Amino acid sequence: TSGGLVRLQRDEQGQYQRTVFKHDSQNPNSLGSDNIRPLYVDRSGTLWVGTWRDGLQQFDEQTGQFQRFVHDEKNPHSLSNNVIRSLYEDRAGRLWIGTDGGLNLFDRATKQFKHYTERDGLPNNAIWGILEDARGRLWLSTNNGISRFDPHASAGSAFKDYTVGDGLSHQEFNRGAWFKSNAGEMFFGGMNGVTAFHPDSIKDNPFIPPVVITAFKRYNTDEAEGVAIVEKGIFARQEIKLSYKDNIVSFEFAALNFRNPKKNQYAYKLEGYREQWIQLGTKREVTFTNLDPGEYVLRVKGSNNDGGWNEAGTSLKIIVTPPWWQTWWFQAGSILAILGLIILGHRLRLADIEARNRALEQEIAERKQAELELKNSREQLRALTGYLHETMERERVSISQDIHDELGGVLTALKIDLTLLERGLEKNTAPKDDLNLKEIRLMKQTIDATIGKLRAFVRRLRPEVLDDLGLVAALEWQMQEFHKRIGVDYEFKSEATALAVEENGAIAVFRIFQEALTNIARHANAGKVVVQIEQNTEYALINIIDNGVGILAEKLAAPDTFGLLGMRERALMFGGEVKITSAAGQGTTVIIKVPLAQ
Repeated sequence: TSGGLVRLQRDEQGQYQRTVFKHDSQNPNSLGSDNIRPLYVDRSGTLWVGTWRDGLQQFDEQTGQFQRFVHDEKNPHSLSNNVIRSLYEDRAGRLWIGTDGGLNLFDRATKQFKHYTERDGLPNNAIWGILEDARGRLWLSTNNGISRFDPHASAGSAFKDYTVGDGLSHQEFNRGAWFKSNAGEMFFGGMNGVTAFHPDSIKDNPFIPPVVITAFKRYNTDEAEGVAIVEKGIFARQEIKLSYKDNIVSFEFAALNFRNPKKNQYAYKLEGYREQWIQLGTKREVTFTNLDPGEYVLRVKGSNNDGGWNEAGTSLKIIVTPPWWQTWWFQAGSILAILGLIILGHRLRLADIEARNRALEQEIAERKQAELELKNSREQLRALTGYLHETMERERVSISQDIHDELGGVLTALKIDLTLLERGLEKNTAPKDDLNLKEIRLMKQTIDATIGKLRAFVRRLRPEVLDDLGLVAALEWQMQEFHKRIGVDYEFKSEATALAVEENGAIAVFRIFQEALTNIARHANAGKVVVQIEQNTEYALINIIDNGVGILAEKLAAPDTFGLLGMRERALMFGGEVKITSAAGQGTTVIIKVPLAQ
């Protein structure tokens, strides 16, 4: 009832005892709902209770308790729906439950449910009644006809649906209105009477219907919008030809089965576009839009009302002609034109390359000539510079010799005379002689100082130390003299004790070294100077490094800064190179590259 479950049980005196089971929200083992729908007692004597919205209940007669089975969205093996419409145990002892969510099969061992729904082939998910025929097939009454279910059939063919077109009294059936007679005849009550039949009398339609294309329409871009062009006699044609302007084409077809033809099924595929069969159900029309130019084959197959398919079906060849710019002759002409343009462009390109090559060859020749002239000019400049410096050195040698020989001789003779005079005066004891003796000694000191300055001047004019010690030792001696004169700390490191440099080159290197030290004394404000001499088989590098204030980049770029021009001219004389690197506050490095004699 809608007020719970009532049990009438006869006692030993033959009187019926009435027991009422009702839902108790505080007791999970009570009846799940007072709104009771189907009741079913299976072969083992177990009572199954279906409720309207609270699932399935299993009654334990020994304890008087109920076990509930309800739908759980998180559990795919729970009951598919809580509205129970029908219960049935088949000959194999399997319990089937009809719900508003399809057919459920209950596994007593695992307490799990297997679901069958519209997605599996049911015509409707509301299962009103369940009956089993002699072949083990279940017949299900629903809100959309009767379905025959074969539990042993493969997926996709397990359900066979019947509608009013097959002879049913109505599509929709009622609760509790199903019955099977001893003769195996089945009765299902619907909204318009009772449908009765024997399952063995229901035969599938053996007729395999032919399939024909019945109509064809196309929409052309040249026609008014929405106006279809209907082609006649399409059923008798094997091929049709379309223009690329036919942007929408539609085909209708039919399976010539007239026994409940509304249940005829159709499928198609368009070879050349898609090779898979597309199921259409009962739809008898297919439309294509904007087919590319080319050849296609439309294949259509159909079935009768019981699913008997004509696999051969029918076919129609479709040719879509391309626009003129996609035709073979236009494309061939275009290819030829493109090839002609390519050849012409290639020839023009070759001509341009040849002209460029000639111009480049001319430019290379001119550059080579200019480089040769520049090289000659450099050689001439080098020779001239060498000649000038050599002349200057000869003049310095001549001047130093003249000073040493003549002026030095005069001063020496004068000193000798003063010495003799000094000795003569020392023998006299007159006071005035003491005064004269003092003057003579002052004159001798002046002569000695003058001779010292002359010797230093002569050394500057002609570095005799080069002749005596060689270039490396001369540079170290000059560094020592610089230290004595300026007081700057120094460090002198050389990989070689001698450098294979010709005489004029050695003098030029010595002069560049002197100029670098002069710049340090005048401008660097350095606390230390490091001299490093490195060499390989081709050249030597003389690095002069100070830790002074450095030189600004714009001053360093000026050609006449800090005697750089003179240094480079001297280096040019022996084929060497002078490079200065510096930055404000980071000191200065002068690198003299000296070619070695091979």
